Amino acid sequence: MRRGFTLVELLVVVGLFVLFISLAFSSLHSFRALIQSELQAESLRAELHNRQARALSKGEPCGLTVAGKELFFSASGHAIPGKSGTIKFQPRKVILSSVGRVRIE
Repeated sequence: MRRGFTLVELLVVVGLFVLFISLAFSSLHSFRALIQSELQAESLRAELHNRQARALSKGEPCGLTVAGKELFFSASGHAIPGKSGTIKFQPRKVILSSVGRVRIE
């Protein structure tokens, strides 16, 4: 009766284990990047809603500049002409429409 494992069997098992761990780590890294972009998009959406509420409450234009793009609201809460647009976070986009609606696609 044979007891234990040969060195070759142990090396094969360890090799498979390392392969599975490396695949899992790669998937985890891409998942983390996806979650981070989702959080950035949601944070920007919340900040834009905050700026829109501030513009409405103070009765004066309010906005912010993100990634070189200016997004501004008028005192009525609508986007100022030319100050609306889309900011891309892979795979999401935060869109400020010309009527002042903020959404994530």
